[in-house]
Amino acid sequence: MNPADAPIRIAYQLTEKDLREALAKHGGKGAKVLPVFGACFVVMGVVSTALSPKDYVTTVPAILLGLFWFGLSRLQARLAYKRGGAMTQDRVEAELSYAGFESVTSTSSGKTSWKAFTRYSESKNLFQLYRSNAFFNIVPKRACAAGGEEAFRSLLERHLGGASKAYRRKIKPRTWVWIVVVIVAIVLLVMSNVMIRKRERVVPGENESVGRYQPRSGYVWILERAEVG
Repeated sequence: MNPADAPIRIAYQLTEKDLREALAKHGGKGAKVLPVFGACFVVMGVVSTALSPKDYVTTVPAILLGLFWFGLSRLQARLAYKRGGAMTQDRVEAELSYAGFESVTSTSSGKTSWKAFTRYSESKNLFQLYRSNAFFNIVPKRACAAGGEEAFRSLLERHLGGASKAYRRKIKPRTWVWIVVVIVAIVLLVMSNVMIRKRERVVPGENESVGRYQPRSGYVWILERAEVG
């Protein structure tokens, strides 16, 4: 056995914060950008409502959509943590070696060879071992003893490093989905602003006529004195 593959024993218990970080890493850059867009929609919606209360029909939906996007990751993590039951809330004792990943909880135990894993990813506080594109094991770095994090990483790199690097070079389908979401959001925002501007009116006086639309300069209100009969 290679000394680098010496067994690594760890114990941990996941938290809701761990799941939130894991889902953000799994979702890629799109998952990180979405809350920012959500916050922007909320701010712009509130400002637009304050400036033009009559246009709440278009601004309130923007605010609600922004709030949804802003809190989506937290909502997903909370539901996953609660619905996961023992799988997400139990204390886990595990051993990683040249043979694979072996884990024991209060309700289950299992041993998985490295061939069953497709790749791994790493975030600030977590390692994620993927069995498929959607299913993965979460291992917090805090579970590693002093110096154990580097040994853990070396073991993963030895068995899953090649597949992980190949996966990172691909443009993931999830990335395209986020791109589409962002484009749709921008289009909706622009349409909302256009509708608000179209509804702006200059109230004509007694001796003034309504404005006329000038194709070259946009909406220009031309005030003309009415003829006095």
